[in-house]
Amino acid sequence: MTPLFPRFRRRPSLLLLTLLLGGAGAERTVAPTPLYAAPDLRGAPVTTLPAGTPLAAPLGWQPGRAGQKPILTLLWGDQVRYARSGTVAGTPTGVNLGGRLAYYGYVEPQPASGPVTVMLGREGQGAAGRVTEWQVRVLPLDAARLDGGGLNAAPPLRVTGPAVRTVEVKASGERTEVGLGRLAPGLYLVVAARADAPAKALATAVMQVTDLALTTLAVPGGVEVWATRLDTGQPLPGVRLSAVALRPPTDEEQRQEGAWRFRPSRVLAPVTTDGRGFARFGLRDGERLALRGRVTLGGATHRATLGTDDYGLGGGSPERARAYLQTDKPVYRPGETLQGLAVVRSLGAGTRTPWRGALTVRLVSGQSDVLAQARVTADASGLARFSFPLPEGVRTGEYRIEAELPATPSPANPNPLPDVSALPVRVQAFVKPQFTLDVTAPREVVTGAGVPVTARAERFEGGGANVAAEVYVPGSSDRAELYPDAAEGVRARPDFEALSPDTWGGVSSLTVPQNRVPAARLQTRQGTGTVSLPLTAPNGRPRDHVVLVRARDEYGRDVLASVPVTVHPAGVRLELRRWPTLTGGKVSAALRVRAVGPGTPLPGRTVTATVVRTWQERVAQGGRVTYRERQETVQKQTLRSGAGGTLTVTAPAAKPGGYTLRLEAKDAAGRVTRSVVSLGWVPEPSAGAVTPRYALGVETDRDTYRVGDAARLTLRTTLPAGTPLRLVAAAEDRLTTRTVRVTGRTQTLTWPVTPDLSPGFRVQAVAVAGADSVQAGTALLYVPRPDRQLAVTVDPSRGQARPGEEVTLSVATRAGGQAASALVTLAVVNEAVYAVAPDPSPDPWRFLWGATHPRLEVRSSAGAPADGGGGGGGSPDGVPLRQDLREVAYFGAVQTGADGRAVVRVKLPEALGRYRVTARAFTPSGGAGASRASVTAALPFAVRLTGPRVLTQGDVGSAYVGVQDRSGGKTAEVALSAGTDVTTRTLTLNGGDAVTRFPLAAPLTGQKLTLEARASAPGGKADALRLTLPLRPAGPRTRLTREGTLGAAGTRTVDFGDLGATQAEALTLTLAQTPLQAALGGMDAYLADPRERWTTTDGVAARLRANLDLVGLAGALGWPDVRERALGQARRDLATLLALRQFGGENGPGWGWTAQSGVSAEQTAHALAALAAAKGAGLTDAATLRGAMEAARDLLGKASAEGRAPLAAALALAGDVAP
Repeated sequence: MTPLFPRFRRRPSLLLLTLLLGGAGAERTVAPTPLYAAPDLRGAPVTTLPAGTPLAAPLGWQPGRAGQKPILTLLWGDQVRYARSGTVAGTPTGVNLGGRLAYYGYVEPQPASGPVTVMLGREGQGAAGRVTEWQVRVLPLDAARLDGGGLNAAPPLRVTGPAVRTVEVKASGERTEVGLGRLAPGLYLVVAARADAPAKALATAVMQVTDLALTTLAVPGGVEVWATRLDTGQPLPGVRLSAVALRPPTDEEQRQEGAWRFRPSRVLAPVTTDGRGFARFGLRDGERLALRGRVTLGGATHRATLGTDDYGLGGGSPERARAYLQTDKPVYRPGETLQGLAVVRSLGAGTRTPWRGALTVRLVSGQSDVLAQARVTADASGLARFSFPLPEGVRTGEYRIEAELPATPSPANPNPLPDVSALPVRVQAFVKPQFTLDVTAPREVVTGAGVPVTARAERFEGGGANVAAEVYVPGSSDRAELYPDAAEGVRARPDFEALSPDTWGGVSSLTVPQNRVPAARLQTRQGTGTVSLPLTAPNGRPRDHVVLVRARDEYGRDVLASVPVTVHPAGVRLELRRWPTLTGGKVSAALRVRAVGPGTPLPGRTVTATVVRTWQERVAQGGRVTYRERQETVQKQTLRSGAGGTLTVTAPAAKPGGYTLRLEAKDAAGRVTRSVVSLGWVPEPSAGAVTPRYALGVETDRDTYRVGDAARLTLRTTLPAGTPLRLVAAAEDRLTTRTVRVTGRTQTLTWPVTPDLSPGFRVQAVAVAGADSVQAGTALLYVPRPDRQLAVTVDPSRGQARPGEEVTLSVATRAGGQAASALVTLAVVNEAVYAVAPDPSPDPWRFLWGATHPRLEVRSSAGAPADGGGGGGGSPDGVPLRQDLREVAYFGAVQTGADGRAVVRVKLPEALGRYRVTARAFTPSGGAGASRASVTAALPFAVRLTGPRVLTQGDVGSAYVGVQDRSGGKTAEVALSAGTDVTTRTLTLNGGDAVTRFPLAAPLTGQKLTLEARASAPGGKADALRLTLPLRPAGPRTRLTREGTLGAAGTRTVDFGDLGATQAEALTLTLAQTPLQAALGGMDAYLADPRERWTTTDGVAARLRANLDLVGLAGALGWPDVRERALGQARRDLATLLALRQFGGENGPGWGWTAQSGVSAEQTAHALAALAAAKGAGLTDAATLRGAMEAARDLLGKASAEGRAPLAAALALAGDVAP
């Protein structure tokens, strides 16, 4: 027991004891579920399942009518039935059916010419997953579903007879192959059940048996179809193809269904493949395609479908024109006039010609609000002028200029989509800075000596500036891990450029950490100042430091500059010459030793090299499988660098795991430097590992070509000789195709580089064999057009002139060394403006001739899921429910085949965010390469959900639901369901973002609480997220209170009576002088989980203010001991509150719900109000309160209306009036 207040003397005290008791509870079941024979749920139900009835995973779902929940497709007995979602709770069975390639939930199409196989997967964590005796049945389905219904929905799934195949299976391992023998062409439902309970299906999958495969090449404007046999890939002429063009949904359709899916819009005329198996369908802008094929082979009908999902087939919309935009300056004050020019070009196959006609130019805010627009005309040279006067009251912030270029309608494309080009601009009430700041330092130094840092300040009007500057070292990072020297930068490649590289970083991205003490101070004299910094490299490992210098101009604004410095622990450094190789059970790394500073190679230096293997050991504990990390030293050797300072480390690497090279070297003074190299990964052998039947790779002789060259292509494949292979060269929205036949494992051919392949293209290869689609492709191949580069010069008549004098500019343009007539735009702007905002306009040649990735989509019905799915799931209201919130999307290794190619399919988690993709490649011949890319899992409209990690049964808490609308919506409806309780609210979005708090009440029973956050907005935008919280047993709680009086020092026994089988959860002891004082003491008491406590801003702020109230009340009542106790607790609460403050992030400084949550207006208001009370009580100073007020004022401009109200109230409490 811990006394809340100290014991009082000389007067009797009131004893107050509170005991909380806990127990255990039980789980709930789902409601009764009627099953119907038809998907429209008309008529009486066939049967009604009682609550708790086990079911296999739904075969699929389809949207319900407006205001109704979606309809689930279920298997009951041997028949397909339908039920309204909401009464069927998904419970993982630990069992699934899949294809050979292990795609969970469906079986790829199987050829009718050979035996059919499926894979039975088991997860050992569940009870069913440990069963070994299984029965697998194959039920026939009505194949008419594959023929579609034109503009109407396809016929529903229907079982047409008893099982055509039943096999008994003894499962072993995680995946077991199940042979089903040969089956006639058609559509089937595969059902897996325990052998001792065959009527209870635990896994299902829809499977198609066919010898027809369809491969499509989709580009803007059309889809090319290639029909082949599924088993051999041989072309099939005479295949009848039917197609339906799909259109995007209307806003009303999205609103009714709450989901984005393309709708049938028109039935296209059927076509038949020619003698080569080819056919083509044309598409209008914005359309996609649903494709179905059918052919008679051997007297039987074979079918195939492609693009019959919600999104169809398509390569996007074509880009016909592009507008190069520029403004007279990049930043404007309110009340100024924005002046702009647009140079418009039509895009053709290797051509860029002037575009003439009327276009619409808009000034758009970050929330997609149109502030102004103008209809202007591009003249014969493609030049258009526009201007927008900015109102005095315009809101400052980021804007963009949009130029909409209409396309010409045609009978084949009556409503073409316009092209839109954009350029960012800024509105800011700025004053031009007075000087520039630059900082220099040695790029690398040895620890122990001071690092000289020199700052130079130059005034924009000329001459050095004498300014005081602060020097910070905001952070450092370990440099011990070695990478090969960086290859030629991305800037050297002729890629498309939409914005100037000046906008990617620079001074505008620098910030000074809050509350950071300067490492040094300096004063520039005649523009120059120097200081020495004691930077170190501890533990013998090099470190990268960033030195940041801050000066302030006459207006008190920051002027920043930075420089990187690497500090080495010794006078030698190690570098990796190229990427290590790991092949044939051996690993090799090529290194070099250099001197720090001059970088000269150091031969004859001793290097200790240790190779370490790290792996995960599988451990079974209590029926569960866990993993623990293990390490072993594979090899340790001492080497000496040779000529040029080079050396090579070679070691065995046959066992599975990750291999790391640890290096040590000494300089002449005996100082040690340590580095590490990641050598690679050897995969764990697995009996269930799946490898593709065939491999395919396409290599080119180089990555850059000139028009007129012949690209040399090398095909490496294990496909059978004679297999047809479709080759595609795709550039922008154009493609050129060729069909070849495989002649061996390696074959070479040439491809002429014609102007229509400029400015860049990719080569894609696709084949069908062994029921698989085999694909490979090249990276982007560049075809730069130097013949389209102009040399432009501008020469002023004088380098210096008096203010107001005239200066002549001489402009010259040349092409290929010859004079050329050209349109030249000029801007003469004060350089200080670009210190406020960089020029966003890109390089014109890169904008028009930079290479872009082709808009090509390659799909194949081989390896695709059968129509109808199986084992899938969805959101009850039709909105995809995001619940796979893993942080790692994929981690592993893949070995490329003899053809040098491999394919890894990665399913991104459903958590939003950006994912970095890092690839490192090594070849037996010593070739190495690396690539780093990124992929985003993002939604234009997204919901966020934050809740506690765990709850106790019967607890109360909070969850926060946020909405982000990138399209600039103003409002959103949010709902949080916790179990069966649903709470809805309307949010006002500010900048497309808002957050709100929902109270949580954990149920008294159960083991988990499922939270589902849903958000929707006008225009059919919707998103849903599921979060499952574990519940700790608590059972019913009883609060028992007993009181007593201590008249003198001694012991007092308090009897709570018989507690039975319950367990005491918490005991609170309050010692007070009177009942009133005891009640006041209860203001500071709160229920805490003894094993888990969430430290939240609102909770700490409320406790701080309550304790401060108690301080004042106790002082007025003459209770000094109570006052001191409450004051001590208030000081601890204040320290906790300040520790929760955040100084970075999207919304700037402030407070979030927890230390890990994003900054929000509501939580910052809680903190500011508590700090204002603390300042009034003398617990904090004015500077701390001022910092919180600045954060609140900054958030005022970003917060929603709901968030601005508490911020304004908190600012008023702090003595400030919110604007």
